[in-house]
Amino acid sequence: MTDNKQPELLDYIVGKTLGKGLTSTVKLGTHKKTGKKVALKILKLEKLHGNLKYMQAMEADIAALLKIKHPNVLNLLQADLNAKMGEKNCPVMVLELAENWELMDYLMYTGSFSEGVARTYFHQLIDAMKTCHDKGIRHRDLKPDNLLLDANFQLKIADFGFSSDQDIMYTYTGTKSYMAPEIAAIREGKTNGYTKACDIWSAGVILFIMSAGFPPYQEPSKDDWWFTRLKSKNFKMFWKAHETHHPQFTADFKELIEKILQVDPQKRASIEEIVKSKWMTGKVLTKDELVKELKRKKPAVEEEKHRQCLESKSDSSSNITTRFGVRAGVAAQGATERIKIDDILDVKSLPEPPKYKDPAINNYTTAQCKLKAQKALARVVALVSGMGPGTKFSRSGYELEAEIQSVTMAIEVYAEEDSSRIVFRRLAGSWGSFRKMYGYFISKLS
Repeated sequence: MTDNKQPELLDYIVGKTLGKGLTSTVKLGTHKKTGKKVALKILKLEKLHGNLKYMQAMEADIAALLKIKHPNVLNLLQADLNAKMGEKNCPVMVLELAENWELMDYLMYTGSFSEGVARTYFHQLIDAMKTCHDKGIRHRDLKPDNLLLDANFQLKIADFGFSSDQDIMYTYTGTKSYMAPEIAAIREGKTNGYTKACDIWSAGVILFIMSAGFPPYQEPSKDDWWFTRLKSKNFKMFWKAHETHHPQFTADFKELIEKILQVDPQKRASIEEIVKSKWMTGKVLTKDELVKELKRKKPAVEEEKHRQCLESKSDSSSNITTRFGVRAGVAAQGATERIKIDDILDVKSLPEPPKYKDPAINNYTTAQCKLKAQKALARVVALVSGMGPGTKFSRSGYELEAEIQSVTMAIEVYAEEDSSRIVFRRLAGSWGSFRKMYGYFISKLS
């Protein structure tokens, strides 16, 4: 007779896995007496032991959450580093359950938010950030992945593992796409430290993505076309580029973004200035209105998460899920055989490829490829052809239009001296899905 009793940890019955990270696994917990649902963040001892960085991150996360009590900061209910599950040591953080996943899930699978939703969430984010700063905590890794949604779709700042209680900081940390320029500059040795203003920059990037459905730039570096426009304060070109594939942004929104995305942190808007800005005085949704709008989006997120779950469990050799979430079909000859370029296109019969020229306005994503244009085109066609059932594409010369899952994209191949430049344009579908697809192509072409 087998024992089907569910494992227990502290006063909770341990349920299904909600998520996994490098140093922890998050499980659903149900209180044995009250039935209350929580998130059990179970720390992986094998990762923590002997690793100072991970230990410090865990301690920072616990210390910050114990210090901050705010309706838009994830609530730490209990932490026990000596807890046991059966005979096994099982250090755990008992956290408020945010059952409607990450803000990133909604942006990834349903696109941008209405102005009302974006403003409501930005108010919640800024108010919570003010409390964090008032308590001396700087998050340093604000991004949609670390903003969770509870049962009523209220925003919750989570994951304070990179947080600091210092006024001046010198550590290179965070996520590059959301990282303030003064943190990114540490890698180049060009900084005198940074302050809590780094969180304001990250919040501005989040606001832009919530409103536009895509990021304001790719990374804070001199090689990024959009970022260099911000750095030179050429906002006219910055907005002109973004508005080529987005309805015109309002003047009040532009004014606020320009105040927040100031590369010089001394000139960046403060929280007080943000709250008083004209855009922030617009309509904020009631709790019921917010729930209604997000409930309309939730089925699309559930469907995508369910699809990914099924694909991750599938061991079918004909459908492999890549780390970018793109289903790549395996060639009929077998998974171990590579598709030969000459089997896809007669490279020798192709016309001369067009030369790449830097445009006045950059409104797409590009990739460098070491292959010459003819072979790069053949490689692109091979990749698209292997995307599995339902994929459709057409080609004219060195241009393709492909419909892959929920994304329609244009792909253009140009010649450079001894290599090629490949241009990707999103024609339809969410920015998040497009970015996944772009990431997949980059991994195969670089």
